[in-house]
Amino acid sequence: MNFTCRILILMFIVASVLGGFDRVAGAAVPKTMSYQGYLTDAVGVPISGSRSMVFGLYVASSGGTALWSETQPTVALVNGIYQVNLGSLTPLNLPFDQPYYLGVAVGGEAEMTPRQLLTSVGTSLRAAVADSVAAGSITTAALAPAAQADLDSKYAPASFSQASAGQIAMLRWDLAKPGATFAVGSYPRAPAFDGTNIWVPNYSGNSVSKIRASDGFDHGAYTVGSGPSAVAFDGMYIWVTNYGSGKVSKLLAENGGYMGEYTVGANPLGICFDGINIWVANVGSKTVTKLRASDGAFLGATGVGTTPTGVAFDGVNVWVTNYSDHTVTKVRASDGVSVGTYSVGTAPMGIVFDGSSIWVANFGSNNVTKLNPATGAVIGTYSSGGTYPRFMTFDGTSIWVVNYGSNLVSRLRLIDGSLIGSYTVGESPWGAVYDGSSVWVSNNYDHTVTRIPVGTETTHAAGAAGVMDSAVTSSKLANSSVTSSKLNIDADFRLNDKNMLFRGGADVNHGLGWYGSSKAFAGITTLDGPVLYGYSKAALGTTSGGQQIALTWDSSRNVSAAGNLSVAGGLSVAGGLTLTGGMDLGGHLYLGSTANITLSERDLYVGSDTNHGLGWYGLGKTFNSVNVDGPVLFGWSGGALGTTNPAQKLVLTWNKDSQVGILGTLRVNDNDIYLRANGGDTAHGLGWYAYGTKNFKSTTFSDGPVLYGYASGGLGTSYGGGNIALKWEYNGNVQVAGTLSKGGGSFRIDHPLDPKNKYLQHSFVESPDMMNVYNGNAQLDLNGEAMIELPQWFETLNRDFRYQLTCIGGFAPVYIAEEIASNSFKIAGGKPGLKVSWQVTGIRQDPYAENHRIQVEVDKPAAELGSCLHEEACR
Repeated sequence: MNFTCRILILMFIVASVLGGFDRVAGAAVPKTMSYQGYLTDAVGVPISGSRSMVFGLYVASSGGTALWSETQPTVALVNGIYQVNLGSLTPLNLPFDQPYYLGVAVGGEAEMTPRQLLTSVGTSLRAAVADSVAAGSITTAALAPAAQADLDSKYAPASFSQASAGQIAMLRWDLAKPGATFAVGSYPRAPAFDGTNIWVPNYSGNSVSKIRASDGFDHGAYTVGSGPSAVAFDGMYIWVTNYGSGKVSKLLAENGGYMGEYTVGANPLGICFDGINIWVANVGSKTVTKLRASDGAFLGATGVGTTPTGVAFDGVNVWVTNYSDHTVTKVRASDGVSVGTYSVGTAPMGIVFDGSSIWVANFGSNNVTKLNPATGAVIGTYSSGGTYPRFMTFDGTSIWVVNYGSNLVSRLRLIDGSLIGSYTVGESPWGAVYDGSSVWVSNNYDHTVTRIPVGTETTHAAGAAGVMDSAVTSSKLANSSVTSSKLNIDADFRLNDKNMLFRGGADVNHGLGWYGSSKAFAGITTLDGPVLYGYSKAALGTTSGGQQIALTWDSSRNVSAAGNLSVAGGLSVAGGLTLTGGMDLGGHLYLGSTANITLSERDLYVGSDTNHGLGWYGLGKTFNSVNVDGPVLFGWSGGALGTTNPAQKLVLTWNKDSQVGILGTLRVNDNDIYLRANGGDTAHGLGWYAYGTKNFKSTTFSDGPVLYGYASGGLGTSYGGGNIALKWEYNGNVQVAGTLSKGGGSFRIDHPLDPKNKYLQHSFVESPDMMNVYNGNAQLDLNGEAMIELPQWFETLNRDFRYQLTCIGGFAPVYIAEEIASNSFKIAGGKPGLKVSWQVTGIRQDPYAENHRIQVEVDKPAAELGSCLHEEACR
């Protein structure tokens, strides 16, 4: 193909100035500079092969005479990326004492615009700085902090890359800021760039606006078909999809002249150019159409998924998003054969190719999916940075995502999809395009486009010769200038009696500190070594056989050992001593008057043999096969409790047959009485709880009984063989087998705003006819419709349906287009993307309901005549 300036517009982006001037002996500066760029065609497809390129340096952003120029006859490009050494053919004899602009021309064509400002800083371009560093590399001996090396602020993670052998290059983003906004036609959709101008389709105006990219000058609007939605540029002509007419319009980019209109499929939306042909996604036809760009000839249509929306070209294949199927389809461009369909997020719309990966904006799941174009495998899924992402654009180094629902455009890094920044634009932004220096965003409901100047990435590099010993001190390292991946310490690391702190960010509450001579931690200056510390809790552990904690401590200075604690010397405990393992004392144990021993589920024995004594049994421990969890006083054939005032007296005795004798009076004294099974079973029984002070499950009862089981319990009758009237479970659920009649009903929960002091209560919603209520929210599709799927038992359980619809965030004449059938119904009449709240009611028709209808008015039986359930009703 004969590439000329008219049929192929080339864009270039400064990806990074990777190399500075190399340092040589004698401080002479070789006049070469390593430069890397990125070259695509007008629709974003990277160029591969070789091209002749001319580079020039200027003092002005436009016009003027080049102070230096050089022609590189064969520049190799791989997926759009190229690298050259400027000055390798024509020496760079410039002082670099002022800003310079780099101009680039390709293949004898005119210089591309705009020129790029060289943004490298002094450490990249001034040999004097590099000369102060001797030959070698950054060694551990070279790092000698002159002040406290606080690693959380000096060595925090940043964005680094290895520029070349012997260099350390730091990349810094100059973040973009929203620029000017320009009026266009009604409801602008997905724009395109022709190398000079931005073309914006105006959906309701049946036109496209032509805006000069350099200054936003409006050249005017040109009439096309019904509902123009997206634009593509083929190097000479502008192609516009007309959603309402099923056709695409072709205009001459130079003057907007009408060249023709061509039929594609129902509701064409997305469009792209593959270098030879035009591809159009047809929403209503479930196809993608291929047209020859030179004359608009129809070359075929390929079936894809449901609701195809966006389309992109990767150099070999055309990719189509299938909105309703949540997939993308890959179509071979050479013959139109579908070669694969791959799952992505919910409701995919926009799609772009970055030179190595496919990116998909998922409108329904608020994220973007990154795919391997060769296999269709998902590389990653990342947040879109907003809500309802529609379409995207690629600027050579990052992905820009248009978030229709949050009026934001988000910028994502190519390498990991992380968010670089989010920028507020107009209302309901739709599409975006990159012009080589700015991103243009169409604002659907503002009828405007917003220009966002794209920032640059700059490089700061040390000389290739390295850094002399002890030349790098903490005062000379800027925050975030060294990351862990750049430190390879292969010798002793010397602190020069300073402190070394390992912790994250500016966090002073968590970390490991190695304290130098006479340095203090918590006011103690005699540590001279490591201190491991957390905020509220910290630990020592091992990883053999999995992560395990050996010892923990907390902010109250309590220490807990998970295993056995061996002490070679004395043990001094200022507070209580808690043992979770065993303790075998060969001698005496002395406790101070304020000390405590907590056994934590272990046993304590006091006695001369195993048949007589006192045992305190931990949780899960048994005495005579009975779980006791507490003290047991035991003898051989019996035992007793007694007093010694004024003389020895027995109060209670027991024998080996479990018989108990009480020698005095048994008095409850407002305590609890339990009736339950023999053998210490506390899980089943009846408890009578004393007035006002006792509680069951943390609930205070007023002088009365509590009937309880273990997993469940019930109330029943024995008539006719026995029936359960009411059943309860361990989790608080209660089930009534028959009909529950009540004077009123409510739920009561702890008040969510003041749970310790208040309850929150709501009354039940009542109905005379056993009504069930169902509701939900639905988002309308591109046709302003939504099909609501109900449970598969819905029509079996219910009859006599009623409907309610309410729009959210807007107004539309929505209605029930199809009543409930096969457990679903259809909503229509709305706008694409509008949310609708729906409610459906039905009357129960299950066998129990049919046989036990609630009688609204009932005569009282003879035994209740003249009386009232509630006394106030009879007054």
